[in-house]
Amino acid sequence: MTNGLTPQGFNKKNFQDIKLDIETTLRDSFGTINLNDESVFGQLVGIFGEREALLWYALESIYNAMYPDTANDFSLDNVCQYIGLTRLAATPTTVTAELTGQNQTFIPVNSEASALGVNTTFKLLSDVLITNDGCIKATIDIDDILQPDYTVIINSVGFTYTLVLNDTVGMIIDGLVALINASPITVTASNVSSQLVLISDDTDAFSVFLSNEMSLFNLVTTGDFEATTKGEIPLPAGALTTIQTPIGGWISVYNPLAGKTGRNLESDAELRLRRAQSLRLPGAGTVEAIRARLLNLIGVTSATVNENTTDMTSVEGLPPHSFEALVLGGDDDNIGNTIWQAKPAGIASYGNTQIIVQDSTGRDQVVYFSRPTNLYIYINVDITLDDTNTYPTNGNDVIKSGLVAQIRMLNVSDDVIYQSLYKSVYSVSGIESAIITIGGTLVELTVPALVSANIDMPSSQIAVTDLSKVTINIV
Repeated sequence: MTNGLTPQGFNKKNFQDIKLDIETTLRDSFGTINLNDESVFGQLVGIFGEREALLWYALESIYNAMYPDTANDFSLDNVCQYIGLTRLAATPTTVTAELTGQNQTFIPVNSEASALGVNTTFKLLSDVLITNDGCIKATIDIDDILQPDYTVIINSVGFTYTLVLNDTVGMIIDGLVALINASPITVTASNVSSQLVLISDDTDAFSVFLSNEMSLFNLVTTGDFEATTKGEIPLPAGALTTIQTPIGGWISVYNPLAGKTGRNLESDAELRLRRAQSLRLPGAGTVEAIRARLLNLIGVTSATVNENTTDMTSVEGLPPHSFEALVLGGDDDNIGNTIWQAKPAGIASYGNTQIIVQDSTGRDQVVYFSRPTNLYIYINVDITLDDTNTYPTNGNDVIKSGLVAQIRMLNVSDDVIYQSLYKSVYSVSGIESAIITIGGTLVELTVPALVSANIDMPSSQIAVTDLSKVTINIV
């Protein structure tokens, strides 16, 4: 058999053939000699044969490094660069949290907080000043009930309650609550344990100023955090509660919504698949070309392009002669510009997200695309243990993490097959039987009905979950 480069590819010489060649050469040169493995010549044959075999393996690796199906690690990165594709870097989990503190408390960038059960800390991405001039929640005390008037100014709109004989603190607060809630401002007032509490209706910050007989008990503003460790680290809602950088006046931290989970470094298998999907990158005007360009954007983890070439609206709601790009991840503006550069002339884009881009003549153009809607998956597992007593103490946590990881592997419109989830359950020892029920809801904090059935996903939705949505019961 021919070794080296052949019409069929690279064929390396194996160790046995190398050993035989060396032994043949030695016999031709020295005649009859002892080539047993224990002899001097036998030992030399083994030493030099191994070295030559390693060279052949190195040559094979160099040959394989030139092709995407056989290249690995850095060599695969180099191959993908030929079509302008780079490996997606690991990204950290990010979350917007509520910071509660006293008025004018300054929390500097890189201040840290942590979450129970999450093996990393989270650092603040920019300086935050807790101030009455920009907060999402304010708790107010009445200090003196002998004053004639009590005034609260919210976003430059004043609300004044005039004291009535025998009024108590609660009555004063109730009067202010009625005035504030009857106004059109987007702040809701309430009386909580004889304190006036103001909360923004839409998470937009508001300003609040008080007359002298009132004082601010505490204020809440928001800050963006990211994990100090990159990778796929889920952060459930309500988990970020521990301040790791003590600062005077900073009272608490809390995330009302789950964090946006980061991603691990793109694996070789994922990169090969994305490369195959991106081979139409230089093209334009076709569904595959638009999708290829979208997949090449930083942060985009999934892209699907659907078109309607008929004269009627499709069953999915796509207008006649239009296309819809359904994109997960990435920057809105980058996506809009990419679609404009790749879209066919005279064909309308469609979707639930609108971006204004400038064409080559400087005119504004409207581009539409869609973001997938999250379908929050809740999972309940009832487990019966066997008699081996081998169920680990952290078994519940292991199962939860496995189930969350399985759901996160699903792409846009991928159905949730409940029977596939048993893989994560029975990966833990000591389980005799298990029953899994699942359900999906568009409202994250509303637990849906759970059944032992698959969840069929429409083309515009993606299944998401986190540890807080998985319940394990030992029955």
